[in-house]
Amino acid sequence: PDIMRILIVTNRFLNSMVSGYDLRIWHLCQALAMAGHRLQLFVVPINHDHAEDVSNVIADISSVFEVVDSAPSSNNARRSLRRHLRLNESSYYKQATPEFHADVCARLSSACRRFAPDRIVYFGSNLIGFKGCDEAIPHLIDVCDSVHLTLERQYAASPVGFGCEALRRKLQIFRWRMAESSLARHFKRIAAISPADATRLSELNNRIPVEVIPNGVNAALMRAVARPAPTRRGVVFWGNLGFQPNAEAIRFFYENVQRPYLSSLGVEFAVIGSNAPDWLQAKATHDPSLRLLGFVPDLTEVVCDYPIMVAPLISGSGLKNKVLEAFALGIPVVGTPMAVEAIPEAIEGQHYIGGKSPDRLAHAIKHLLDDLPTRTRLSEAAKSLVDEHYSWNSVGRKWCRWVEMQ
Repeated sequence: PDIMRILIVTNRFLNSMVSGYDLRIWHLCQALAMAGHRLQLFVVPINHDHAEDVSNVIADISSVFEVVDSAPSSNNARRSLRRHLRLNESSYYKQATPEFHADVCARLSSACRRFAPDRIVYFGSNLIGFKGCDEAIPHLIDVCDSVHLTLERQYAASPVGFGCEALRRKLQIFRWRMAESSLARHFKRIAAISPADATRLSELNNRIPVEVIPNGVNAALMRAVARPAPTRRGVVFWGNLGFQPNAEAIRFFYENVQRPYLSSLGVEFAVIGSNAPDWLQAKATHDPSLRLLGFVPDLTEVVCDYPIMVAPLISGSGLKNKVLEAFALGIPVVGTPMAVEAIPEAIEGQHYIGGKSPDRLAHAIKHLLDDLPTRTRLSEAAKSLVDEHYSWNSVGRKWCRWVEMQ
């Protein structure tokens, strides 16, 4: 295809190697740059929810983006009470901070005039309301995870029956439904990270096709040599513990699986990641079977001490990078259906062991801990699956074809 100018619009600076959002954009844009396309980055800094390790930053961003432009932060913008009257989440900034919204759209329009892009690619549903470029230029969006689906599942996992909190959460779900239902009116093509997210977005937009672009796996993990035999009798979980689906997964596993079934058998539950909730830190001070390790700079070195990775997700959407990482490292996975739904090639019993109920998860873990042949078979099959379908090279080729389509 001809060399294109592509304007990339993100909701935060790409500065962290441990942020799933940053890594996804970095790898996908790197694929476009390697295909010869010219890229400019425009940042709308509205996503301030990440507390990542700033020492682990993405290096040499200039190797991918010719120019990096940004609007000023929205942190100091005074928020109007009119924001509470919105019915569509995509109008939040226009109603809450109209001057900030107008300034962003004007800067985006100016960037478009200077760069003259052939494509404009947005990353994230919370950018829907920021438009400033010629509508004749194809606008594409990678939603990544459907916020509507995520919120709906979070409500189902921890429902609130009545009162102001229930009303607030239902209104939030409705607002995001309205926002993601408008995608087809604003964007020529839509992509998502998993089949479940793509299905939901398609349903909300009159069943138009939504492309599934999964995440890939870090090349270093895929090149990892055969790992040593685990040294600890236990299971491990990793992720950003401040992310609500991860926090809910940990609580579900600890209260319903670890304490009733495993701790009395001497099975350790190791949790890796920053932003551990207070309740988990309090439990760790009294429960020797619970091991909190915080953020670790070398994930591989620590997780390979454990024979099993648990993925007890009960809410959220998207693709669980931790599952792909465990597959790549050859660590057998025991997880809920929601943890592996975004990996359609994965077959229960062949690539992982599944279980929805606490007793099923506990039974699988107890069995695998003492069954080296089964662990070996699962490890080899899962690693082959990742090698075939989830390298960033193969994902990048699919992404480039999608962006280049006329």
